[in-house]
Amino acid sequence: MALSLNEHKLILWLIDVNTIRIYIIYITFSVVGFAAVIVHLMADNNDWLNHNQKKIVEYFAVQHEDPRWNDYGLSDKYAVQLGEEIFFDKRFSRSGKLSCASCHQPERLWTDGLQLAIGTRTLSVNTPTLIGVHRLKWLFWDGRAIGLAHQALQPMRSAAELGIDARGLLQVLGGDKRYSVGYQYYFGSLPDPTCLQLDNTNCSTALKFLEFNTARLIAAFVASIPSPNTRFDHFLSELQHGMPPQVFSSQEIRGLRLFIEKGSCIACHSGNDLTDGQFHNVLVPEITGPGVFSPGRYAGIREAKTNIDLNYASDNTYDLLARVEILRARTDSSMYAAFKTPTLRGLRCTGPYMHNGSFSSIKAVVEHYSSFEHVIRPDHYDDPLVQPRLFSADEQDDLIAFLLTLSPELDVCGQTSRQ
Repeated sequence: MALSLNEHKLILWLIDVNTIRIYIIYITFSVVGFAAVIVHLMADNNDWLNHNQKKIVEYFAVQHEDPRWNDYGLSDKYAVQLGEEIFFDKRFSRSGKLSCASCHQPERLWTDGLQLAIGTRTLSVNTPTLIGVHRLKWLFWDGRAIGLAHQALQPMRSAAELGIDARGLLQVLGGDKRYSVGYQYYFGSLPDPTCLQLDNTNCSTALKFLEFNTARLIAAFVASIPSPNTRFDHFLSELQHGMPPQVFSSQEIRGLRLFIEKGSCIACHSGNDLTDGQFHNVLVPEITGPGVFSPGRYAGIREAKTNIDLNYASDNTYDLLARVEILRARTDSSMYAAFKTPTLRGLRCTGPYMHNGSFSSIKAVVEHYSSFEHVIRPDHYDDPLVQPRLFSADEQDDLIAFLLTLSPELDVCGQTSRQ
């Protein structure tokens, strides 16, 4: 029997209505299912946080400066101010064109945004941040110095960096009333200028102390540099006070969990400064080519031992302790191509990353640890910590989201902000 036109329309309408109902049911179940997944993940995050709250607080506990390695002994406001002026003063360089702040720029969280530092020539390492360095025992990427003042001496003396000697220091300090009065307040009179022409023990000692005392003032300022406040700090504060954490998103909590568990990043990046202050070979590719490794700690500690009588010659307690630490430090092949664990604070602002600035983004660093692709391991090297983490794309995004919470707000970082 033939259907009328109206009957055809009715049937088509019923089909459309049923189709729409099916779509509505499908969409409804999809939304409900997605929401259920989100709720499950949030509950899983909350359960994990609740179970590990105490452990997380312990992992990132505040580190305090070890007084044994305070070689500058100055912390009052006037000393910090004097040190700050020296830090930024280009007269404290042989060329008159460089200062400590040429590489350690405050607007870049005390780095320079370059792959490799530039002094009077391009250096072989990336400029590290100064955040938290006064809480470290070993300084420089290769750990060739103990103590902030001893560290500051080396770029002062290096021809590739500031390259200023005792003669130059005496001219600047003696020619500026602010400096001469400040130096005398803390250390007594400046050496007599005639010492520059005399070759005797008293003059040599006086000029050596002039260099070291200037370094002590710089160290006093560097030690005063605060760690910038971050959302990570707010998160830790919530946990410490037993408050439900509100400042982190679910993605950032997942990233934190990856940081601690699957990534095992916490093995080296622990404490409130997120560094163990030790040395590890994490197979960072050298910019000179694959399979080529800088000696790193292996050469740094050997240099420290070679120069121990020059840099730690005093019979005071500090120098004696430093000598013991240097002499007992490991110098075997496990230290070859090992570099100091950097702080992760301010990551958004402190790239490029690694000792040689070989990674331009945080994502590139995470990808390196995820796969260790295209790296060549030295014959002697077999560190179980350095195994591919095999992060998925989503896990990499989660980890990066957490790492960005370790930096201050974007506008603090200026032009160096990058992901």
